[in-house]
Amino acid sequence: MSSTTRIWQEPFAAEGEFRELPPQKTTLTLSRGHCLRLTLEGEFSFRSVRLMRCFPISDPERHISVRCALTENNPEIGMIRDLRKLRPADRRLAEQHLTGSCLVPSISEVRALRRDFGYLYWKAETDRGEREFATKDSQDGVTKLPDGGAVVTDTDECRYRIPAVQTMSRATRSLLARYLFL
Repeated sequence: MSSTTRIWQEPFAAEGEFRELPPQKTTLTLSRGHCLRLTLEGEFSFRSVRLMRCFPISDPERHISVRCALTENNPEIGMIRDLRKLRPADRRLAEQHLTGSCLVPSISEVRALRRDFGYLYWKAETDRGEREFATKDSQDGVTKLPDGGAVVTDTDECRYRIPAVQTMSRATRSLLARYLFL
């Protein structure tokens, strides 16, 4: 770390502020304890950060939120606008860190779907096995995707991808048409 680099404690990016981390000045390293460290050349360094995709399904290479892993509520430090613009070693490390950090199971079959007291109760087969979960009975937790699919968010803020509806079984299409506007 150069003599002009400081360990930055505060302030983090203000609520709603977009602070881009320039790719040519951003360095990622792994500590002996396997913590991901971020250094912004000549400005600051965080010894433990988490990376999160803002759009894990529709745009996984862009808009990567960098958050402090050592502070309560993981405040945002800044944003990597495009992983592809990082130096190759930094990009590899970021991709390794992101692998598995954003698990979005894909629903292959909806076995049961019922409405009860303002919630939808799902029993679905996913690429990660059978899952049972609940969503609010509204379109608020449904994000339609350009490919004809959707992402549903359950009451625990877990997300599930629904592929293009026309590719699913007749029984699944029928259940989805009855309860969701896809």
